[in-house]
Amino acid sequence: MMSEALRSTRRPIVLSLSPGPAPVEKLDELRQYAQMWRISDDVWDLWHSTVQFPQGLLEQFATITKWAGVSRPGHWADADMLPLGRLGPNPGWGDPRDTRLSHDEQRTLVTLWCIFHSPLMIGGTLPSLDDWTLSLLTNPRYWRSTSAQRESPGNHQR
Repeated sequence: MMSEALRSTRRPIVLSLSPGPAPVEKLDELRQYAQMWRISDDVWDLWHSTVQFPQGLLEQFATITKWAGVSRPGHWADADMLPLGRLGPNPGWGDPRDTRLSHDEQRTLVTLWCIFHSPLMIGGTLPSLDDWTLSLLTNPRYWRSTSAQRESPGNHQR
């Protein structure tokens, strides 16, 4: 099995699974074999979607609710990449573009991912980040709030 092969290297390697929407009832198996797993289909730069692919930010609220509180150090439920900034040169959905999310929607996205303790992986092209997106991603208020959550009593991520 891949997870056993990676462990046998005795190097710090993260196995991230993207099985589509991972079933929450398989949590123990996911933790046994991987460090991260995707909890949904692809989330792209739209607020709401009426189809399964792509999903919008609004649909992630229900998905995240099902998975809330399960992330622990070394085992992370992944809400998907952050479709922020310049999406290109070959985004997985649509043509190259700047994100279609409004500034308020982008703040909501980053806040939700931080509260949920999702891995934060930018889906945009880093060298092409505009000043607004860079300021959002480097805003210390987000990182202070997630640090305070990690240190609060009863937090499941210890």
